[in-house]
Amino acid sequence: MFWWSERSAHQDARNSASAPSPADGPPYYNRTSLQALGLAPDDVAERCAAERAEAHRQAHYYHGGSQRIPRRDRDVLVIDDGRANGVTATAALRAVTEEQPRRTVFAAPVCFPDIVQRLRHEADDVVCLTTPTGFGAVAMWYHDFHHTTDERVALLLNAARGRTLDD
Repeated sequence: MFWWSERSAHQDARNSASAPSPADGPPYYNRTSLQALGLAPDDVAERCAAERAEAHRQAHYYHGGSQRIPRRDRDVLVIDDGRANGVTATAALRAVTEEQPRRTVFAAPVCFPDIVQRLRHEADDVVCLTTPTGFGAVAMWYHDFHHTTDERVALLLNAARGRTLDD
């Protein structure tokens, strides 16, 4: 099951307060961040619209024009590279939950300790391999944290298309 949520770039205050905007469904705003920055959702609406357009473009590219697999009554696994604040994961889980899956599981190799508890309110299960007290940033827990290109994602998804866990 593949779902894409483009997280906002942190180039300025408006972008850091902007929430992930899934291709479908409403954006999820970190109200605490918006409030701390003195912003309202309307202040970041343009950024959210741009993220939604990018999410649509990527979903179309990644799926090669194929229909997306329905999530209703299925187990859905949402995977991320790591969680610092939980905003992207929350947006992804809420969008997936709207489609009434049988079960949702969030998984990441590394998470800020407080995030695991918050995500348990969004998913049926949360799997995080390590929750270090000196978390810092996700990138510091990887030897190589380079961005994965669209081409690489599409290649991997195409190679996996039609395969099951029994293959």
